[in-house]
Parts: sequence; C-alpha cells; structure tokens
Amino acid sequence: MVNCKKRGIRCLCAALLCAALLCAAAGGAAAADGGGLTLTAAGAELTGRSAEEVVSMMGLGWNLGNTFDATGGRGATHETSWGNPKVTKELIHAVKEAGFSVIRIPITWAQELDARHEYKINDAFLSRVKEVVDWCYEEGLFVIINVHHESWLNVRDLDKKYREVGTELAAVWKQIAAYFAEYDQHLIFEGTNEPRMAGSAVEWSGNREGYKAVNYLLAVFAQTVRADGTGHNDERCLMIPGYAASCSGNVMEAVSLPTYDGKVVKNLIASVHCYSPYNFCLKDTQKTFSGADEAEVEAVFKAIKSAFLDHGIPVVMGETSATEKGNTEERVKWAQCMGRCSQAYGIPIVIWDNGSDTKSGGESHAYINRKTCEWNYPTVVAGLFEGAKSTERGSALTGGGSQVAGNAVWSVPGGKKSGEAWKSSFLTMSAKATWFAEGREIGIVYTPDDGGAGEPKVILDSEIKQAWWIPVEPTRYADEGDRKIIWYDYATLSGAMSANKVNDPSELRNFMVITTEPGVTVYEVVVTGDAKLTYMVNGQRYASGGQYPANPESEDWVFEGWYLTKTYEGEYTKDTKLDGDAVVYAKLRLKTDAERAAEITPTAAPTEAPAEATPTAAPSPATAPDKAGQESSGSTLRTVGLVCAGVLAVAVIAVAFCLKRKKQRKE
Repeated sequence: MVNCKKRGIRCLCAALLCAALLCAAAGGAAAADGGGLTLTAAGAELTGRSAEEVVSMMGLGWNLGNTFDATGGRGATHETSWGNPKVTKELIHAVKEAGFSVIRIPITWAQELDARHEYKINDAFLSRVKEVVDWCYEEGLFVIINVHHESWLNVRDLDKKYREVGTELAAVWKQIAAYFAEYDQHLIFEGTNEPRMAGSAVEWSGNREGYKAVNYLLAVFAQTVRADGTGHNDERCLMIPGYAASCSGNVMEAVSLPTYDGKVVKNLIASVHCYSPYNFCLKDTQKTFSGADEAEVEAVFKAIKSAFLDHGIPVVMGETSATEKGNTEERVKWAQCMGRCSQAYGIPIVIWDNGSDTKSGGESHAYINRKTCEWNYPTVVAGLFEGAKSTERGSALTGGGSQVAGNAVWSVPGGKKSGEAWKSSFLTMSAKATWFAEGREIGIVYTPDDGGAGEPKVILDSEIKQAWWIPVEPTRYADEGDRKIIWYDYATLSGAMSANKVNDPSELRNFMVITTEPGVTVYEVVVTGDAKLTYMVNGQRYASGGQYPANPESEDWVFEGWYLTKTYEGEYTKDTKLDGDAVVYAKLRLKTDAERAAEITPTAAPTEAPAEATPTAAPSPATAPDKAGQESSGSTLRTVGLVCAGVLAVAVIAVAFCLKRKKQRKE
C-alpha cells in the first residue's frame, strides 16, 4: 500500500509538473511569436487612429543611425560593428528628455536572414530589437522600424529583379509584422529606406522603370502587413518612400499608393528624406546657410505639400541633417528653418544621427554622445525646437498665399522681402519652357510697401550672351484681398523674348523676380492657362492633350480606373469636366499568383472537385484573402489560457487513472 500511495503521488506530481511546463512553454511561444504588448509610460494604448491623427501627435524625432542598420557583424556584434556603442536605456531616456517624441530605428536585416529557411530572421537579433523598442515605449515615444541597408533590395538591376526582391521583402515583413503585431499605433513600420538601383547611372535620380519597381515593392510591403491580420496590423501606420526616398517633385509624383481588398491601403504615411541644400548638408564645400538656402528648403516643403498633403496623404521626413564642419552657428540657422517648416506644414522631421563626429566628408552627424548621453551640439538641437515653436502647426496649409487656380510654382509662408531674408533683391527660379506657351499667364502675388506703392519686376535670363538680361513689362494687375497680382501674358513674354533675339523658350535660363523697395513682399509665383490633362501611371506621365487614353496594360498590375486624386477619389471618365490643369491617376493592384499563372499556363477546368488540402503556409501578399474572410487568431492570453486548460484536463485524467490503478491493486 505504501508503494501504491507513493506511486499515486508521483503520478499527480508528474501530471501537474507537465501542465506547468506546457503552460510556461505556451506562454513563451506566444511571447516569442508576438513579442508581447508593452504599453506606454502612461499605460494607455494608442488605437483606432487615422494616419493623419497619428502624424499630428508626432513632433520632432531622432534617428538611431549606424547601429542596427550596420552591415557588419551578426547577432550580438551587429549593432556595434560600425563603431557605435551598444544602445542603452539611458540613451533612449536622454533623447526623450531633450524633447524628441519620435525615434526611428533603422535596421539592416540582411546578415540576420537564413536564406535556406525562407529567410528566417535570427531570433536573438529580433529579441534585441524588441528590447530597444520596449525602452522607447516606456518613454511614451513613437517608434519607426524599417528595412535599411539591404544589399538584396538595392540592386543595380532592380528594374528587372523587383519580383525576386519582392519575394524576400514579403518574407521579412511577414515575420516582423507577426512578431510586433500586439504593439499599438506608437509603432510604425517603414517598408524600405531609400529603395533604388544602387550603382547604376540613375542610382539617386531614378527613371520610370525604377519608379515602377519601387511602387511594386511598396505594394508588396503594405499587402504583407495587412494580410497578417493579427494584433494592430490592420490599423498600423505604414510609411512608404518613393524612389531613394527623394524629395524631388518628379519622384514624389511618381508614387502610386498600394491597394488592398479593393481600396487604397489605409493609414499610409509618405516617407521622404531631405538633405537640402546638398552642399551645406552633406558636403564640405559650403559652410554658410543663407536666405537663398532657406528659400530652397521651403521650396522642398512646398513640393511635398503639392505631391502628398494636398491629396490628404500625411508625411514624415524620416531623415534630415546638416553635417558638422566647425560651423555650429550656421547649422543653428538651418535647424531653425527646418523646425519652422516642419511645424508650418505639419510634417514631423527626424534628424539623422550616425554617431560620427569626424567633421569631414559629409558624414559628421553625432548630435549626442552615446556613451555619456550628453548632447554634442545643444544649440543646434535647441534651434530645431525654437523654429518649431515660432509658428503655428499647419499654418502653411491654411494660408500664406493665394494659390491662384491651384497653380503655384513657388510659395513661401509669410513671403520674402527684398534685402531681408534673401540678402539680395532676387528670387531666381529655373525657367521652364512650359510656362511660356499660348494661353498661359505668369502671376506674381505680392503686397506693396507700407505706403501702398512698389511692385516686383520680372527679368528673363537668357543663354544668349547679348540678351542675358530681358526686362518684361506687366500685362495687367489684379487684387486679391490685401495682396496684389501682377500678370504677364504669353504675348508680352514672347514679345520681350523676340525683341532680344530669343526665339525659343528653351533658351531661357532663369526666371527672376526683383524687388527694389524693401517693403515689397513676394508670396507666390503662379502659372495659369488653358486646361491640360496629365495621366499618371506608375510614375510615368502621359500628356493627352485632351484625349482620353486607353487603359494601361501591365504584366504585374490590374488597372481599376482613373481618379482625380492620388488616394483614388473622384472617378474620372470621358465626360468629366475639368477646370485648369489637372492630373488623373491610374488605380492599380498587383496581380495575384493565380492570375499570373493563368496567363502563363492556362489550363482547362477540372472535371471533378479537388480534395481538400490544409495550407502549409500563409498566403502571399498577392493572394491574401479579403479582410472579411480572415479570422483573427485571438489574443495571446486567450491562446495560452486554452492550452493551459487542455493540459490541466489531461493532468486530471492522469490522476484519476493512477487512483483507479491504486484501487485495483488494493482489491
């Protein structure tokens, strides 16, 4: 009996121990799969917000550069392989204490991927990234994670290999999305960094085929995250950069918004990088920041507004900086300008910090000492916040210019005065032949001096030596509230050119606006004229001249209609009436694998129903089921609870069996 009693106790203990171990394993597996939800310092989840709302909560940000994005080392040595120390909790706290509300964590995954096993990410590396993300959450910060210096993505022939690259991109983002699914909307995914054809002749400028390839990758990224369907991935904000994340107008206009489930993917944020003026920000050749440089920066924000904000697409400037070269006071001017523009346009900026204080070669962007957590250039950082506090958020979106017919080609909030911010009386822009066409007018929006007198003058700068300075007399004047518009029509402009032996507008070099009276302030230069329709298809412009084009065909995309905005609102048909210049956008979606296969190897319908099969892997982005057809996997706690309940039931049965055996032996 003693032996039976001991045996029964052993059965009970073994069963309970098994239950405990299996419950712990289930909890650990759930944590490894989803990373676990970490709330902000305030303990409140951020959920149910639109991308516009999330961006409006974001302020100035800081990049943890040259760390997890390094391309040397693996696992534990990865983040220090480029010379920066291991990230500490104190560093993250110091960034928060300085006033920053966003931390962007650039990440290179290439050396952490196992190509033999569907590009599986190194678990230890994922766990380390999670640790730093958690520190950011504890500080109540917004966090951006991305794929960064990926040699497998930024290939020279990306225009030809984008499908192959897309397969790996989907595999990587599928894992990242699942691992961080339970993190709320404080965590933002950025699909790529500066996607481009690295090493090619058009590495940084791109071309139409390059734009198309990047649009393909953006669609793969967005669909992969949305197809995950767990945690907050159905509402997570997704940052999408155009080719090389350029702030060039051509590149930004080339971005096609990805679709999912028949609609434009919700909660998208356009991602741009800005190192303007280039010679000041990234080269040793320019140490001063002038009024003309300030105008260049503001022109970039104006172009961003035109490309994205005017279409209801929020923007985050994921990188910007000015390299240190012993010119701290000039960098403060730059920082104040960037902070003011960020606030005026409602575009959060995230300064690039690579931890390098070399003071040469354009790579000196160490704003903080990562070992001591003290700021190397506190006045530059202060300049960012001073600029942001100097104006009202979004002020450039609600005023500061006439926007005549929506055709402003140059605009600055608050305007520019002669001899003040310019340090000269010139506003110089590259002349475009398209401005000088039949039926077009160029207008200068301005306010006169305090006495109500004075007006700007226009000068055309020609390539022809004997006619390099061509003054133009105004055609007419108009009033717009307290502002005036001085107009120059085609006949006046062409007459002035002909009188100076300039017969082709392409021979013009610059269009200059001159103010001689200090009180005259110029706000905008606008170009208006006859209606002209432009069709945008995957980064390619088609000027129709009023002709309705055929639907675009592509081996990768399915055409789903023309729309008047980038966000596919306002369907356009042959009968749509347009006033002034307009752009219509092709709504495209990626073809599914089945659609591609059917085009390549069409087969006859089966004669009998195929046997049911259990899928072995999640569907690819192109074949993901509709959201309505997806079933949520449930929360981590529910899963662990069900597993534990099942295991405890097994334990009870085991104990009952042992007691029964004991009774039988006794009998």
